[in-house]
Amino acid sequence: TPDGAMVTLGCMISSVRTRITKSGRSAGKAMAILSVADINGTCECVAFSETYEKISHLLQEEAILFITGRADRQREKPQIIVESVVPIEQAIEELTGSIRVQVENALGVGQLQSVADILSRHKGRSPIYIDVLPAGRTDVAAQVKPDDQWAVQPTRALYEELCKALSQENVTLQRKRLETSNGRKNYASDRYKQKSFASPGLAPN
Repeated sequence: TPDGAMVTLGCMISSVRTRITKSGRSAGKAMAILSVADINGTCECVAFSETYEKISHLLQEEAILFITGRADRQREKPQIIVESVVPIEQAIEELTGSIRVQVENALGVGQLQSVADILSRHKGRSPIYIDVLPAGRTDVAAQVKPDDQWAVQPTRALYEELCKALSQENVTLQRKRLETSNGRKNYASDRYKQKSFASPGLAPN
């Protein structure tokens, strides 16, 4: 990840160390240095005082959450400068940009109607994309974007209903673009797993 790039990391907090800022406009205010771990290893995250004031209640040891921030490679050991934190329980709602489902062309009318009913119960602004597979084929697919009237509000309930109707491997939660503190947008890094926040265990899978 290049220096300054925005990343979203699904992780568990191993330790939280607080410090008091000694100089600058934040002098006298608390900040935090986090040790976090995911399946790729461990890294250090820094929450400066302005951010720490907003998220301190979420920074508990063994908490599982998603950290969004900027990669900082200016030091000997790379860090993530924290901009926001999302608890795993809120990840689907806050991090999903769109949903992609995969269906077979041979699906019956009843099953298609079931999917339509699910979407109609969760109306929102996030688009749905459908990959239609010819019967007996998995190597090719026709990609369809339904009309905006089928846009949804991503929730765990929606995800679970779609998984029940189509099976989990056919439902993908796609990450939204990240907006940095300067207003620029970037896609989340590959360390944000598309389905990870929907699994019951540790975030990355």
